[in-house]
Amino acid sequence: MRKIGRYIVILITIVIVTPLSAQDEDVFKESSISDQFEYVIKKSNTYEQFKVVRYNHLMALKKSSLDSLKKQQTTIAKNESEINELKATQNELETNLANLKKELETVTRSKDSMSIFGQEIDKAAYNSIMWGIVFVLVGLSVALFFMYKRSHVVTKETKERLTEVEEEYENHRKTALKREQKLARDLMDIKLKNNL
Repeated sequence: MRKIGRYIVILITIVIVTPLSAQDEDVFKESSISDQFEYVIKKSNTYEQFKVVRYNHLMALKKSSLDSLKKQQTTIAKNESEINELKATQNELETNLANLKKELETVTRSKDSMSIFGQEIDKAAYNSIMWGIVFVLVGLSVALFFMYKRSHVVTKETKERLTEVEEEYENHRKTALKREQKLARDLMDIKLKNNL
């Protein structure tokens, strides 16, 4: 009978413990690690100064803690991977930014300068040179115009003087010719008188 009594006690304990184990499993699955430790401490028995923890509670707590650690390690690895990807993306973007800045400088420099005879000249310097050339050419044109005008006046005056001199010469020649003819006639008259 004692054996039967023991079997009944064991059977009752198993029936009672089994639902508790299912309840325990729910606590260990759904609670935080801190709550699980509190639950284990609360459900453990006290023996003198010590707490006696059930083996299944200890194993469930161990499993839950290890699972939490694995989950955290997986999260950390995933986050580190994402950080590395973001750093790689950042480095790539910084490289692209540096390249774009260089291209912008090149485009700005080529936009602000001109190539003349194979030399890059700043547009402001080019404009200054061109306006300088224009002013020099305008100055030369004005100087040449005044020189032409003055020489034209001198040429006109010279032509007028030449005309006057030619007229005087023609008048002098005519007078000289008349005098010569008169002298020639007078000489002829004198020769004729002497011959006679």
